[in-house]
Amino acid sequence: MKKAIILAIVYSIICIGFKLGVFYSGMLEQPLGRLSHLITLALILPFVILTIYMVKKSNGGTIGGKEAVRQGLTFVSFAAGIMIAFDYFFFVQEMQAYLQAYVAKTDYNALYKEAVKHTKGITMFEVVREQLKYERYVTTYSVTRLLFGYMSVGLFSSFVAGVFMKRA
Repeated sequence: MKKAIILAIVYSIICIGFKLGVFYSGMLEQPLGRLSHLITLALILPFVILTIYMVKKSNGGTIGGKEAVRQGLTFVSFAAGIMIAFDYFFFVQEMQAYLQAYVAKTDYNALYKEAVKHTKGITMFEVVREQLKYERYVTTYSVTRLLFGYMSVGLFSSFVAGVFMKRA
């Protein structure tokens, strides 16, 4: 259990450093910035495998399926808690102001011209309505939107790693 918690802290430090680096380097609107949450989710898999491997090694080379999934979920639970707390405080402190400034400088005429190129018959009202829906989404924060991603990827990777570690 200690190993899972320590690896969760290491994982969280790496992911927080990555997210802060992307934000403060101005790459938030680049593909790397748009995919930063998916990258941190994908990084869970090697850490879950490492957690289960370390527990297997400390148990003399054997591990049961239930124990492997339990260790993987312990890691994911602590990592998700740390990352969700970071995301919340970072959103409240920095990201919300950035997004509000981004929304405030939105050029609706340019959005309308771009939308007309792709969708014939679209009106300015529809473009503004869609943009306002997006603005409401980005200026509010929901803890549950991140929790589902972390827990589903963590559960899947714990199960898969547990199956492979049991056979190896």
